[in-house]
Amino acid sequence: MLVTPLRGKSQFDKIFEEPDLIVKHGYLKIILKKNNLEEIKLGLIVPKKNLSLAARRNYIKRSARELARNQIFFGYDLIFLLINKIKNYSKQEIRNNIHKLEKKIEFKLNDF
Repeated sequence: MLVTPLRGKSQFDKIFEEPDLIVKHGYLKIILKKNNLEEIKLGLIVPKKNLSLAARRNYIKRSARELARNQIFFGYDLIFLLINKIKNYSKQEIRNNIHKLEKKIEFKLNDF
């Protein structure tokens, strides 16, 4: 599965302006837009003000890339956001939130 990064403000703005689906769980949010291509375009937004240590931000980004390789996102542009500050960081909690987010998306895309 080919996952390419979103580049530039214009590509991000296109998705933010007219999203097809927005799914939120806990402090994570995914915005999806159909792209009619045979690839997945991924944008990651993990602000330093929400999670100060770089190693922790990188872990969330790696987890998001792993999630994007899933077959359900084929033909979509997606933006993965960390929307709230994480006070009590634990890898297990992040894995659980990402897994629950994935289940919500699968359920909504099947209805979509």
